Amino acid sequence: MKNAPPNRRAIVHIGLNKTGSTTLQFWLANNADKLREHGVWFDDLRPHGGPELSTAVGWKTFACTALPKYKVDQWERQVYDMDTKEKTAERVATFLDRVEATLPPEGETYVTSAEHIGTGVRPPQSIRLLHSWFAERFTEVKYVVYIRDQVDWIPSAYVQAIRSGATLSIEDFIEAKGANNFFYLVNNWREETGADSVIVRRLDRKVLVDGDLVADFASIIGVNPNDFAPRQPANESMSAFQTTLTRYFSICFGWAVKRFNLLPWQRRIYDRNWNLPARFKKPKLNDRQA
Repeated sequence: MKNAPPNRRAIVHIGLNKTGSTTLQFWLANNADKLREHGVWFDDLRPHGGPELSTAVGWKTFACTALPKYKVDQWERQVYDMDTKEKTAERVATFLDRVEATLPPEGETYVTSAEHIGTGVRPPQSIRLLHSWFAERFTEVKYVVYIRDQVDWIPSAYVQAIRSGATLSIEDFIEAKGANNFFYLVNNWREETGADSVIVRRLDRKVLVDGDLVADFASIIGVNPNDFAPRQPANESMSAFQTTLTRYFSICFGWAVKRFNLLPWQRRIYDRNWNLPARFKKPKLNDRQA
């Protein structure tokens, strides 16, 4: 008979991507010490850069090991040296050991945030594996997902794809990716973890607590955001001009990036905010695309 898990709860923020996840993570990290005074423990594992897995990549990779044919994508293989199953298993085991070291004592709340979970962990067997890990260690586990209006989400996701080296036009991106299937995502998580375990929020000022993302998430983890340092915007979207410039750079030099394994460096070169004048507006769908 298995031992009962310690009396503590986990809040797992699973994204989605392009819904302010980085802003939330920065707020949590900047207030980590004070949050502990309120009984909330936020893990702050190494960011992208390897060889140890970051929180974002670690949870996704661990969950996806449940898939027999899972293959780590090119960027993660290069950054984290996971070009074989053995290396991947070693990286995952080290990651989980590091997470164990960040878990709080009984009676406290553990918070982790990784938009890669909502983006990359969708098959039932992957969700099941991840949930079983948390269920063995916490008496209560809640999964939080923010969803964004499709017409607003698509151009933001397109910018992220271009930043990562894609060369598609926005028309081709829409054709290839289409809209985000929120129902498939949420339904799979509800079926594998329990309907009450999944908290779905709309990224819309009209329905967020106090019209603010951080205030909304703070209400979920049980703290007052006014007791902490204010949030700082992060991972700002590129302007339409910058997106076009970056896309054509990839078209011209993408072959060299792939040939010499320069993708991690390309991600660094594509700075997230060039401080361009306000007249350079962010990409938007036209009426026909919308």
